[in-house]
Parts: sequence; structure tokens; C-alpha cells
Amino acid sequence: MEITGFPPGSNSGKAGVMVGDILLSINHTPVCTIDDLKIDLLFKKKGDKVDVRILRKGFWGSQKEMDFEVTLQ
Repeated sequence: MEITGFPPGSNSGKAGVMVGDILLSINHTPVCTIDDLKIDLLFKKKGDKVDVRILRKGFWGSQKEMDFEVTLQ
């Protein structure tokens, strides 16, 4: 699932996640659709921390998986 934007002041952006990154998982649970994302966050509350894994595309077709810890707002 490609990340297309963030609300102003988003903690995801502050943590290092960027527009264009591909969301792979949250707390080690794969995310393929928006419904997967909603289910993963259903029982989380403001202030909870989640581990986010993304795929970032680089120059010349290179790709790198990266992990971030994001505090939910």
C-alpha cells in the first residue's frame, strides 16, 4: 500500500516515513489494503507505539526495507 500523504504535523512523517514509501506491515502484521490497516489499528489508542515496516525505492531501481517506531496521535 503506497503512502500518498500525511496530515499536517503527522507523527509518521516526524518518524521518517515518507510519501511514496510502500507500507509493508504494522507490528509485524502484513498490510496489503486499507482494510488491513484499519484492522491493525482498531484496538490501538492515542499514545500507543507501533512498529512500521516500509519499502523505500531509491535511485536506479534500488529498494530498501526500513523500520520505524511511530507514536499514534
